[in-house]
Amino acid sequence: MLIRLANSYLIFRPARHYGSGLLNLTTMEPGRSGSHAAPVSSISNPNIGGIDDDIGQLKLRSYQQEMVEESMKRNVIVAMDTGSGKTQIAVSRARSVLETCSEDKIVWLLAPTVALCEQHLEVFNTHLPAYQTRRLTGSDGIDSWSSQDIWDKALLNVRNVISTHAILRDALTHGFVQMSRIALLVFDEAHHCVKDHPARQIMSTFYMPSLLQNNEELPCILGLTASPINSHALEDMATLEANMNARVISPKVFRTELLKYVYRPELLKSVYSNSGLIAKCELLRKLLLLYIDYNITEDPWYLSIQDFQKRLKLLMNKKTYCHKQLQTFYNNTDKIQQELGTFAAEWYIITCVKRLIDVTDAQIQLFLNTTIEEKVHLTRILAQLQPSFPDLSVPAMVNDGSYSAKVNQLVQVLEDEWSPSFRGIIFVERRAVVHTLVGILSTHPSLADKYSIEGFVGNSSYSKRKKEISELAERDQGTALEDFRAGKVNLMIATSVLEEGIDVPHCHIVICFDKPANLKAYIQRRGRARKKKSKYVMMLASDDVDNKEQSWARLEKAMEAAYLDDMRAVQEAKLREMEDETMEKEFRTLKAVLTIDGAVSHLYHFCATLNAGPFVDLRPTFAFDWDPEEKYVTATVALPTIIEPSLRTASSTGAIRTEKLARKDAAFEAYVALYKAGLVNENLMPLIKGPEVAVTREEAQASTRSVRTRINPWVAAAAVASQQGPDNQQYYRAKITIEGLNASSILFSPIPISHVPSFTLYWNRSVQYIVIIESSPDGPFPQSRDSVQEAQKISNRIYYPGHMSRMKPDGTFLLLISPSPKDIPLWAREVLPEKPLPNDLSDARGIVRHLVDGGGARYFFNRLVTRGTGSEKTIDGVMVTKIPKRRDFLHPVANLDVLESRPAKEDFLPIGECAFDQTPLDYCTLSFLIPSILRRIELALVAEQLRTTVLKNIDIKDLTLVQTAITHTSAREAEDYQRLEFLGDCILKYYTSLQLIAEHPNWPEGYLAQAKDHRVCNSALETACRQVGLEKFIIADVFTGAKWHPHYIEELVELGNQPEQMIERSSKMLADVVESLIGASYLDGSLPKALQCIELFFPGQNWRTSVDALSIIYDSAISSDTVHLEGLERLIGYGFNNSKLLLEAITHASFQSFHGATARTYEILEFLGDSVLDYLVVRRLFRHHVALPHPQLHAIRTATVNSWILGFLCMEHSVAEEVNEIVQSANNTVEARPQLVRRHIWQYMRHSQPPITALQSKMQEKYATMREDIILQLDTSSRYPWSVLARYGPEKVYSDLIESLIGAIFVDTHGDFEACDSFLDRIGLWTLLNRILDENVDCLHPKERLGHLAVSDKVAYVKRFDAESGKWKCQVQVGGKDVGGEVEGFLKVDVEAEAATRAVEILELKEKGSGSGSGLKRQAEGEVDVVRLEKEGRIE
Repeated sequence: MLIRLANSYLIFRPARHYGSGLLNLTTMEPGRSGSHAAPVSSISNPNIGGIDDDIGQLKLRSYQQEMVEESMKRNVIVAMDTGSGKTQIAVSRARSVLETCSEDKIVWLLAPTVALCEQHLEVFNTHLPAYQTRRLTGSDGIDSWSSQDIWDKALLNVRNVISTHAILRDALTHGFVQMSRIALLVFDEAHHCVKDHPARQIMSTFYMPSLLQNNEELPCILGLTASPINSHALEDMATLEANMNARVISPKVFRTELLKYVYRPELLKSVYSNSGLIAKCELLRKLLLLYIDYNITEDPWYLSIQDFQKRLKLLMNKKTYCHKQLQTFYNNTDKIQQELGTFAAEWYIITCVKRLIDVTDAQIQLFLNTTIEEKVHLTRILAQLQPSFPDLSVPAMVNDGSYSAKVNQLVQVLEDEWSPSFRGIIFVERRAVVHTLVGILSTHPSLADKYSIEGFVGNSSYSKRKKEISELAERDQGTALEDFRAGKVNLMIATSVLEEGIDVPHCHIVICFDKPANLKAYIQRRGRARKKKSKYVMMLASDDVDNKEQSWARLEKAMEAAYLDDMRAVQEAKLREMEDETMEKEFRTLKAVLTIDGAVSHLYHFCATLNAGPFVDLRPTFAFDWDPEEKYVTATVALPTIIEPSLRTASSTGAIRTEKLARKDAAFEAYVALYKAGLVNENLMPLIKGPEVAVTREEAQASTRSVRTRINPWVAAAAVASQQGPDNQQYYRAKITIEGLNASSILFSPIPISHVPSFTLYWNRSVQYIVIIESSPDGPFPQSRDSVQEAQKISNRIYYPGHMSRMKPDGTFLLLISPSPKDIPLWAREVLPEKPLPNDLSDARGIVRHLVDGGGARYFFNRLVTRGTGSEKTIDGVMVTKIPKRRDFLHPVANLDVLESRPAKEDFLPIGECAFDQTPLDYCTLSFLIPSILRRIELALVAEQLRTTVLKNIDIKDLTLVQTAITHTSAREAEDYQRLEFLGDCILKYYTSLQLIAEHPNWPEGYLAQAKDHRVCNSALETACRQVGLEKFIIADVFTGAKWHPHYIEELVELGNQPEQMIERSSKMLADVVESLIGASYLDGSLPKALQCIELFFPGQNWRTSVDALSIIYDSAISSDTVHLEGLERLIGYGFNNSKLLLEAITHASFQSFHGATARTYEILEFLGDSVLDYLVVRRLFRHHVALPHPQLHAIRTATVNSWILGFLCMEHSVAEEVNEIVQSANNTVEARPQLVRRHIWQYMRHSQPPITALQSKMQEKYATMREDIILQLDTSSRYPWSVLARYGPEKVYSDLIESLIGAIFVDTHGDFEACDSFLDRIGLWTLLNRILDENVDCLHPKERLGHLAVSDKVAYVKRFDAESGKWKCQVQVGGKDVGGEVEGFLKVDVEAEAATRAVEILELKEKGSGSGSGLKRQAEGEVDVVRLEKEGRIE
């Protein structure tokens, strides 16, 4: 488009360029179109506008990236057509500087008009919200900023300054701003940097001298222009380059892409004749007479002068304000009459006079540069015209001379060009003409019903400028520009202020009512007509012999020689595409083959399966570069930014003529590279399944596996006992003490008795016993045959009271129970078999059997019932208590067990019907307790065997942890594995995430997530469980004590010889035990021991320690010393060693900029941070002084790591940044008023998606509205505020930032959990968690609460995935009826939770009653918002 001229006299010194550390010049990344758009290549959609058209768009196309990268290497002036996206280049370049320069440096953007400054301010605030941006114009009263202190305060914490040129020139002149402080100096509309323009003065006076002195502290220069030439000479471009010490450049590598985004309108001439008759204007004649007949002696200024000589001088020259106003008023009206016609002149006079009359005395000093006396004087004079005012409400006739030929011709053009979608601009030279044209065209009978017309003349940069009388016709332009952008106004009449820079929509037509002043104006006006088939109309008088536009067109043709060559190249490319060019190319694996014709579809399918979430366009994009010398085209394909940078781009190879074949070849090379990197399998298919699988897949039902039954440790003990000779038997000893019973005993076992912690046995609701088992540290102890036989007899007497009906008369007891050794002789002598009434009252004890009705009923002996005293005392009977039916004393008596919960009732038995067991009563009680005691010992033996076999290398010290870890809830033991499984699940996911990232550093997050799910899923875990033989240790059988009998060696030996029995176990049970053992290992020896346990169950994987894995991850991260994000570091409270990790943590997958700035996005760090956060929360829960039950653990974790609360904390956490408002006080002194601006984490997120910008704006509104309510409920409510958080519903991008920052800190510190802890404490998460724990806040999740409220009704979540919006939709049904309405969101878990929350609100409202006191109370507490539910139509 532009001819590059060599300028040997220019000084081009390689300078320090901020942002260069982010640049990788080896490849270029083409831009991509927005998400969910049509699948087209990046250069084939010419309807997409640049930021000049939509300030919400900030995605760099390939040619824009090219320009940014060129600006990183040297000073440049980017010359591209209006609408091609130059502002995008400026914002991207500014971002690179802000992220790579120290905080004392600033970016200064210069624009020629106040309106353009306002526009740039909006753009910078929108796309760089993390950096304070300040606009400086004359309206800010800067001419009064006369001290360094004021300037320092004005620029305090400001990183971007946007101003007109004169502002910076004056600040530099007075030394208030130093050139060395500016890191990047951007000249918008850079063609102004010529002659004596302030832009030229900035460079010549302050930049060039420092350049000649080799001053290193010089800013980088970036110029932006649509026309580097102002006048008629090509030499102007060389002058501009010299003035700015920069090269004029335009896209070269991706030039054809630029050309397809830029439209050139059709140039038309609209000729009118000046020979037509213009009707005379009577008002103009009378105004002239008022001017000519002006009596100077009545002038207020004349009357205020007392000096005779000065009065005499005024009489001669009449140079007073009032006289000058009349002269200017007349001259303007005369020009309007000549150019627009009589009707326009009348409209102008009437409008100005009426508004002058309407100006009040109080408004004089604000609007008019006059005194009250002068205003009154002028009003009195001009009021004389009022009687002659015509009725303007009656439209002038088109052909009666009321309109000029020029206006009539303009009307004709507008009539011809009208369409419902019309949008156009009319450029005029003078301000007065703008508003007059608006006035007369808006009432023109041919146009009034078709056009909505407004005027725009810009704003003065001089703050104290006031209107003259001749300017009173100007309309308040207010929202005119915004209305034009929004389509409310379809025709804008403007001065040259709208020629350059200001964001306006694409127009169908641009009309030059007045000829452009120069070539620059000609080109820039033309650039506003950017719609397809648009028109650029020049209005010329028939007698205009200048035809200046022809000379401009000739000059432009010379200047655009290169452009025309490119256009020919485009046409030639279209012809080439019609060629049938083919190539034989294929790639084979062991199982599949890739052909060049199938490569594009394969690549699209691969990208579609990446599952990057919302706001990310996953389609590959293609760009093409034609080499005119070699006559071949090179295609470059860019994959989504979530792909590893080294794999993100690929180019076609060989000499290819057509774009379609080059496209296939580039896709082929990209897909082969993906295969070699391990992202495509041997079938040449992606490793990950697409999103459509998740849409149709039903929730998998829990499956079962046939596994071995639990081991019986007594079988092994019997085997040991059976192998011992009768004279050489060895036993281990354990002392059993039962507090409350005088029945201290010794347990003899062929195998060691494992340590069993003390435990409680529940005799009934009021009587409990504490059992203490003390295993002898020595042993085994040899026992003689006689001592064993005696022990067998004593054991028989102890077993007998409780289990006589199931005892074998000839069986050999495996476990021998004996009183303490000192009591054994007494037992052998006095504890006899059953016998009739004892001779001595003291002999009555133990079990009493009622001999009536078969003698089956047995009772506990309480006391004898006697009559008389002394020798006459007789025994009538016995008071007894029934033996309890229950045999399970390990569990408390249930409240529903009425019989067992009643107080023991005494019965009377006649003495003659009784038989007595002489075993002491306490030992009789022991007999009933033995099964429960042995159950505890048995489970300890199972855990011990597991610890010493399968878990031998892990060396878990605490046997209780092992026993708990293998105990399923169905066993109804005092403790089961749920808590440990909860802990182990968290640790396994943490290590798995860490290992996967270290093992596959080039995998995208979607691959990592799928691999993690595969490794930790139930099927993988239950397989690991069975492979190590863990299933035979699982304790899932319920102990009841019913039908229990002593263990006999013979039975157990026989049982051991039988084949192993199988049982059906759920896969989840098997998987849970693996995780619970990981949790047990962690509690026994922290993370290293947990990793040992993981390695045991997954031996085939190369597990690394956290330190080793993090070293790999840290080393794979791009290192750079040029990133400066100190503001964000202060915000999160951590300073990074490798600041590139911080940059990665805030880069969304949609972010597109110059190549290198998008090296990595935050998904991997977020993937790691999610598991680290989970671990830190669970660690805190397990450190709590109270052992929380599993349901509460789960509820609290869900309450603290859900995306809603993390998103809220992301928006809530901020640091105060001081800025100053500079104001002028009543006494005309300038002062700085400090203000605090809150800087938030989310403002630092780097993205390139307008929907995210719109989302942030929407969420800010919701945050401002709901913040106080959320804070109140988080701080005070006894119930976790699921409802209000669901309504708040921040999108996942907010919580992602928190998790990615955790991941970044964790990697940067090589695994310092305390640093992550500190960050979470800083953002308030630990404050919330501490309150939940300290105040026992109810965190029950809405889905669980809904299940409670539904009682017996079935709860169903009817979900569907909307592929078009990328959102899940969910409707809750309770008992088959819809409740709460359908909700939508990007995460399935979130929409389910929100739908459940709505249903809970409604069911609770129905349960309490909207009119009941309790219901109103709950409404007042914020739990049920009746009014809101009614407004949302969710209740009637």
